[in-house]
Amino acid sequence: MMMKTCKYEGCNNPVFSHSYCRNHQWCRQDNNKPSVSTSIHERKNTYIKPKKGVSGELQLFKDIWAKHQHVSEISGLPIRIFDPASFHHILTKGAYPEARLDERNIIIVTRGEHNALHTYSWQQLIDMDVRYDIVYQRYLNLKSLYGENKTESY
Repeated sequence: MMMKTCKYEGCNNPVFSHSYCRNHQWCRQDNNKPSVSTSIHERKNTYIKPKKGVSGELQLFKDIWAKHQHVSEISGLPIRIFDPASFHHILTKGAYPEARLDERNIIIVTRGEHNALHTYSWQQLIDMDVRYDIVYQRYLNLKSLYGENKTESY
């Protein structure tokens, strides 16, 4: 028996709901889109609409890709294909819009690591794999650089 796969172009993840995987629920056309769950950053439990317009983010990702080795900065696993999902903002774009295009705020990670960074707390991540502590230390440094008093939200 074949498992249904996400209908988002290029995605082979199993279907979660309404023909899309968990990562692509935002593509749904119905009015009952799921809300965003909590993770390492506090956030409002609201649906996130994709931003329209040019932010400069894609060009920044391409510049980082050209300058750095194509490996995860957490595990060292190779990343063979350029994919915007392989870039993670350490400080969220919602709470720190001024850090959105700061190269110091972006790390190259695998899709699984990226999902984990959005799913688990810092303590859970470090308990699972001590290598996440490197990202946590960068998070603390960047947070002190940009100001500690902001509330993280998506």
